[in-house]
Amino acid sequence: MSNERPFTMVFPKLHSSKRYLSLDDSGRLLHHYFLDGPHQNHCGCYLIKPAYAATDLVWPVDKFLEYRRKLADAELIDFDPETDEIYGCAGSSTMIAAAGNSARPSSVR
Repeated sequence: MSNERPFTMVFPKLHSSKRYLSLDDSGRLLHHYFLDGPHQNHCGCYLIKPAYAATDLVWPVDKFLEYRRKLADAELIDFDPETDEIYGCAGSSTMIAAAGNSARPSSVR
């Protein structure tokens, strides 16, 4: 338990974001999993294999892949489908937008 973070900051504006509100409950759950789940880190970039995440969420892998794409389409995350790396979750796209494109890895700009 000593390795657990005491909290994860989620911007209050998230709950009024049109992109966030465009998602259904499963999309919002996955977004929160990326924001404050067990694999989240301070830089907001991490590798998570679809089968591993689907197991955490008790979802079929196909559902995880579908909703990961929906989050990317809503510009709430970026991901590299070849490596399964997730980018930009620590502050979501609110933080990325504030920093400009330079906050995104060059491979996903």
